[in-house]
Amino acid sequence: MMALKLLLVSQHLVVRNKMGDVVSTNKEKFCNLLVLLLEEYSFYIGVLHNNSTKKKRMIRKQFSKRQYFTSQNLNSIQCVKEQLLNRNLSCKELVEKCLERIESQQNVTNSYISVFEKQQIIEKANKIDGILKEKSSASKYPLLGIPFSIKDNFCTKDSLTSCGSNMLRKFIPPYDATVYKKLTDAGAICVGKTNMDEFGMGSGTTFSHYGESKTVVNGKQYIGGGSSGGSAISLKTNPFLYFSIGSDTGGSVRQPASYTGLVGLKPTYGTISRYGLISFASSLDTVGILTKSVKDSALIYSILQGADPEHDSSNILNTKSSYSFQFSDINFETNNLKGKKIGIPIEYIIDELSDELLHKWSHTIQILKDSGAQIYYISLPSTKDALLAYYIIAPAEASSNLSRYDGVRYGHRAEQVSNLQDLYTKTRTEGFGEEVKRRILSGTFTLSIDKYETYFKKAQQLRAVVYSDFIDAFKEVDLIMTPTTPTNAISLQQFKELNSVERYTNDIFTIPPSLAGIPAISIPIPSHNLPFGIQLIGAPLKESRLLALASDLEKRLQIANAGTE
Repeated sequence: MMALKLLLVSQHLVVRNKMGDVVSTNKEKFCNLLVLLLEEYSFYIGVLHNNSTKKKRMIRKQFSKRQYFTSQNLNSIQCVKEQLLNRNLSCKELVEKCLERIESQQNVTNSYISVFEKQQIIEKANKIDGILKEKSSASKYPLLGIPFSIKDNFCTKDSLTSCGSNMLRKFIPPYDATVYKKLTDAGAICVGKTNMDEFGMGSGTTFSHYGESKTVVNGKQYIGGGSSGGSAISLKTNPFLYFSIGSDTGGSVRQPASYTGLVGLKPTYGTISRYGLISFASSLDTVGILTKSVKDSALIYSILQGADPEHDSSNILNTKSSYSFQFSDINFETNNLKGKKIGIPIEYIIDELSDELLHKWSHTIQILKDSGAQIYYISLPSTKDALLAYYIIAPAEASSNLSRYDGVRYGHRAEQVSNLQDLYTKTRTEGFGEEVKRRILSGTFTLSIDKYETYFKKAQQLRAVVYSDFIDAFKEVDLIMTPTTPTNAISLQQFKELNSVERYTNDIFTIPPSLAGIPAISIPIPSHNLPFGIQLIGAPLKESRLLALASDLEKRLQIANAGTE
């Protein structure tokens, strides 16, 4: 009888959204009513028979301290940090929930290549729980106890790092990537290595030696984007995972973010060390950050950015000592958009743009106007040729970088070979997948003596023009806004039926900022159907402005969507 009354009471104290998820609870009212019910049935449970005032106080204190352990209470890094620091939640409980979710989803999504041993993760969590007992010590670690995943092309000491390839299926690095070390030093706990297109070459996470990753919506399988699709899906499907690290060469973080309704940040090239990130195209590869909010992206970026003169000669912050990015410098509460000049490039209005996305883009422009921003329609003339330049430069660099996998030093080695040439041929034939072979052949062709001037050199010249177009635009505007992708995610079956050129056009909006080496972020447009993303592009080294404006727009999009429900 008491259980029935408690159930009836709780139904009136819990606020749920249309999907039936708990949004909030009135804890104080619940505690008071619980005490009354306990008093009524004190004869049966024997709790309040003696010292009732003391017992009531104890019950209220316990229930106000221990909140419901649901994803609604833990929806951002800041929320989790507060719960951990206030001891309302233990790190051990959090990682156990995270691992349970991975176990239940992995057979459906195939988002991980390897998940770290549970006992190893629990031991780390127990150590963190010890640190959390001393708040003065815990405050030194900005990500203390926060679970995350990382793409399988970042080296992690004594753990498999395969790049989604048969070539590296047994590769165990003897060192950690700088990015991984910075995150673990900040107190974060990595739970596993995520699936990816082999060596980062793909836009659907379908070209992996370990099988494709996918999301499931209404019983139908969809791509999660690529090549960081495993990272995006691992984050989207796990309410107890708070960020994921990917790599972005031509949109490999922003495009999956758009397809899965996440935030995907590609910072200025060279602001985060690439040491330990296995190369695809060295002049384009950038560490990317996937989160559930812009504020969380800003926090992770503040930890990862910085010079690395000992390991990464391409890090531009080694020489730009005046650059400074502090998470605390961004005011996330003010109207950052008011008075800002937002550029809308006319070249991005293309035939491939879906009607629904065109409508969403137009609606977002209106939201910007309503916030006080000034809209300017600008021209980026080189946009139409950027895709061509990218698919000359990136495969050329890949053909050079991947020449190291010859079966002699590390990686897969073919057996039963007759000579050195036979070793090279069989090793690379067995080790690489079809998409990687296609790009190596393409890159080798454009780097050949008689084709270098015609293709590679001209592509590099065009790249300079792309950069110049953006710099000229930023003399007139503060930010550029475009769709992240021409459409939302397509079904896995549809994607497999596309030819190479059709797949490459998925990156048409994300490639120009990559060629220019400038920062860009994809933020989700709330949708009742499959997610869409809006891409905001900033001037070089202007991450503070980009993230402040992106956070403001993110909130306005959420409010606008709530008003239409």
